[in-house]
Amino acid sequence: LSVMADEETFGSDLPHDHAHAVGVFALYFNRLEFVVHAFFMRYAPGGPEARSFLFDALHNQQRREFIRRVSIATEEPDDAEDVNYAMMCFDICTDNRNLILHAAPLVDDNSEALTVWKTRREDPHLMTGYDFKLEDIRGAARSADDTEGYILDLIKFFTDRSKGRPQRPPQPR
Repeated sequence: LSVMADEETFGSDLPHDHAHAVGVFALYFNRLEFVVHAFFMRYAPGGPEARSFLFDALHNQQRREFIRRVSIATEEPDDAEDVNYAMMCFDICTDNRNLILHAAPLVDDNSEALTVWKTRREDPHLMTGYDFKLEDIRGAARSADDTEGYILDLIKFFTDRSKGRPQRPPQPR
């Protein structure tokens, strides 16, 4: 990667702490997506190449729905409910990602919030503005991290029941 602006001015038009929190959230969400990939591999048919092909061919909503439906068909009810909860948390984290990372920041003097603008899926000619306080962005990052840990713990639990059922994290907001 090459940096077009010098180090001292690069990103200086954005609120530093907010921009840092957005970066942390992006990294945590990417790690969460990687873990969802492993979760998907548990439920998808075929060998590793076929499962990876199927994962790549689907978008996140289809992946989540596939995992939910297969878990309902193959897991005990309590286990399927845990999978459903994990996928619901992932849904919310994905919505947060789509909002925070797919919006354009408005550069202004507001140091209390990061203002972003996003087009609406149902009407791309309209834009909606959102103000994200620092604690909102950090909360979204924590939720992605908590959801990742929960899914990892579920995978371990399904492999070795002696570890005990993992505790559900708080529902992301």
